Amino acid sequence: MKKIFRRSSVFIALGAAVAIPAVSGIPAQINNESSAKAALVVPIHVFQTVPTDLLYVTGGAQRVAQFALNRLNAVATPAQLTASSAGIEVDCPHAGKFLARAAAPDTIALTFTDCARETEGLVWDMTGVAEIVLSASSFAPNSVASIRLGNAEQDLLEKFYSVETPESYSLWSRNLRVVGRIPVERDEPDFGYYGPFTYNVTGFSEQAHTTHAPDGTAGKFGLRYASENLVVNGHRNEWWLGNVQVFDFVFNFTSGNLSQTFFDTLAAVSETRTDTFDALKVSHRVVSQGNNNIASLSIDGAVDITWRAGHGAGCVSGTYVMHTPQPLVFINDTGSYAPDDGELRINDNLVARFSAVPQTTIRVNVRNVGNFRYHESITAVAASVPCAP
Repeated sequence: MKKIFRRSSVFIALGAAVAIPAVSGIPAQINNESSAKAALVVPIHVFQTVPTDLLYVTGGAQRVAQFALNRLNAVATPAQLTASSAGIEVDCPHAGKFLARAAAPDTIALTFTDCARETEGLVWDMTGVAEIVLSASSFAPNSVASIRLGNAEQDLLEKFYSVETPESYSLWSRNLRVVGRIPVERDEPDFGYYGPFTYNVTGFSEQAHTTHAPDGTAGKFGLRYASENLVVNGHRNEWWLGNVQVFDFVFNFTSGNLSQTFFDTLAAVSETRTDTFDALKVSHRVVSQGNNNIASLSIDGAVDITWRAGHGAGCVSGTYVMHTPQPLVFINDTGSYAPDDGELRINDNLVARFSAVPQTTIRVNVRNVGNFRYHESITAVAASVPCAP
């Protein structure tokens, strides 16, 4: 999906106080030019980075469930699985196998043994355990009620490599549980899962790469995506109106947290960014026709952010309470993250109004500090702090 942004004019000023919900942190201090610049990246962060991080946590679980159910549906029915005390062994398309057993009514226990699938020269090779709770007695559902990857004793491991260089791989480790209404079908392999969803998620997905010091000492680096009691619902929909394509996404982050950790064991580095939510709603719609695109973004609610160093020394941690009285509108994106229209309010001392006429202009007024003007995109302004979403 294309991001839809272009040139804009942004006016930031004091506005009516915004009530701050009860979250664990304290309000982010927007009290000078630098912190006002840094605050502008927060709406970009919550509609771009946060849903992507959520997909890294839940998407692996959905993909494992979709794969196992598709393979199982080709060889058995739920009644046949229930009747088999030993379970049913299923061959994997590239190599290996998995064993499926009926652990309870509508509950499938899975054990993967070097279970590999290959697409266009890329291989995913799984070993470990998983569990799927069906919401209906079918191996071809639109959604399931629960997915558990790994258990208290072991993670579900998945190697990802090219068939030409199997010795060079990244390793995904997953141990998590997702409960709710979890979509497990999608139109294309590279796209997200569509339809309404409800998740209660706890656990992690980690991607690690092996590295070596000059003396041969082995280490690893990568990213870990984790959530703790994250409650979120919404929908991801796509449809066509003639030659017009529409994407419509809504995420209601009710409570809980989502984190991303960068680690490098040889460098002794471990940095974590954490987002803690309090009734944060993010709505994003994109309408595309040929090379023309228009998108709208609405945000309402609170997120408490603890930034990691990698986002920039100018990022300001704390609680951001956001509201868009008028949706932010983006036309024909050039990657600048600069709305063409709309209004955004943050905490009790920042209002941003956006327009593209006559040129990209950002006017900033911070209480008891002063007025500032820029002729740059949000990302360019924030980079000078520096702070990046």
